[in-house]
This record gives sequence, structure tokens and C-alpha cells, in this order.
Amino acid sequence: LVELNASAKISILVDSLEGVLALKSIGARISNPLDVLLKVNTGLNRCGVEPGSEKGVEIIRTVLQYPFLKFKGLLTHAGHVYGAASKEEVKKIGREEGEILVDYAEHLRNQDIRVEEVSVGATPTVYHSAFVPGVTEIRPGNYVFFDAMQIFLGVVPIEKCSLSILSTVISRPVPNRIIIDAGSKALGLDKGAHGTGLLEGYGIITDLESRKKIPGLVLTRLSEEHGIIEAPRDNPLKLGDIIRIIPNHACSAINMYSHSLVLENGKITDRWELAARR
Repeated sequence: LVELNASAKISILVDSLEGVLALKSIGARISNPLDVLLKVNTGLNRCGVEPGSEKGVEIIRTVLQYPFLKFKGLLTHAGHVYGAASKEEVKKIGREEGEILVDYAEHLRNQDIRVEEVSVGATPTVYHSAFVPGVTEIRPGNYVFFDAMQIFLGVVPIEKCSLSILSTVISRPVPNRIIIDAGSKALGLDKGAHGTGLLEGYGIITDLESRKKIPGLVLTRLSEEHGIIEAPRDNPLKLGDIIRIIPNHACSAINMYSHSLVLENGKITDRWELAARR
């Protein structure tokens, strides 16, 4: 952390006094003050202090005691939106995400605590939370690629998904079962973010060229190196055919690979190394 802070702008999230006090050990070695944001729970019920809590105030006042720390603001992640049953519920969660954080920021300012950042983050909610007056930062990470989960929630149509995985048909032992060479090591096992399990199958199967969903194909099971597809008996796929799969969760799927290939107009134009795997 000390080394990174010397060459990059680093922010720290805390939701406990213990988290703040743990930073004391590096205080003498910090040359540039670390920005600190308080993590707030807006419904996911994972990390974060409860909105409006005095525990949060106590944590912030402790941060303000240390010259090597700078309290920057509030941050949340409304990940519970991935369990939403409708577009209306997505909108409601998005508005609440922004409003809860803005209200808490005002509560802190009324106690003479400066709040510069009010940061919200979740791809499905950003279309709503970003427009709450008082929100200063958005963090919609999945929007870079989109995936089957975003399609399911009505965030984007299938043609907006830019990340896909190619796989080859390697067996068709019976007419209604197709075996491909992409399994859990290629696609991941997510069937919905945060364990929601809302999706059918392990990805959306599309035509290689048109990128349109192939009717009737469901990727029902994964072994480590095999995918098992249930298919109509009259589906024309045969051994050697290549299909395109939009993963359920782009974030974890791309992390399975050391690099990805960039295509423009059907031609490979670049190769991106996955820096986080180094």
C-alpha cells in the first residue's frame, strides 16, 4: 500500500474503527495522505455502516485525527439490485441508493464534517442513482462489456454486449444434447450476481456471425472443460461448428483468461492483456 501510494492515487474504504486503527502502522511511511471513504450499506447487507448511524460519525472523526488520512466522503454498492424482479424495482433501488447516501452526507455536513464525494456504484442502478442531486461519482463497472445478467434485468439489449466467448461443438451423442469445449474454467459458474441464481443456464448462446440468440439452446450443465447444451432435435449444429456465448457475468468470466482479442468488423485488431492476473 505504501509503495502504491507513492506512484498512484489510492483511496481506502472503511466501515469500522478497527479498519481505521489498522492504518496507524503505516502512517509514518505515508508521504501523500490517503483518501478515506466510509462504506455505507444501502440494502445489499454486505459491508458498510447503516445509513445515518452515529457509528459512521465516530469512524469519520477518528479518521480526521490522523494527518496521513483524508476523509473524502461516502461510498456504496447497491448490489441487491441483481435480485430485482422488474425494471420498476431496478429504478426504485437506484433512486434509493442515491437518496440514502445524499441524505447521510447532509447529516454529516450538519455536524461540520466535510463530505466531498458521494459515490454510487452498480451498473443496473446507475441510470437512476446518477441523476439524484448530490451524487458526485458513479462506478458502473459492468457497463464496459455488459452480460447476460444485464440483459435479464432489462438494462441493455443483447446487441449491446461486447464480451463473448467462442466455443466449438466437440460431440453430439444424441440429437437433443450438444457438447462444447467450454466449461466452468471458461465461463464461470455464476447464475446471477451475489448468489441470486436467477438466470437459466450458464450463458446465452448466439450465432457466430449474427450474434443473435439461437432459439431453443440452453447451456444447462458445466464440467471443468465441457459444456452440455440441451437442444431441439432438429437444430443443425454439428461437430466442428463454432458458437458464441455471452457469459452470465462478464467480470468473472474475463478473469478466466490471460488475454482477450479485440474484434472490429470481424477482424482482430488488438490483444488486451489481463493485468489483474499478473
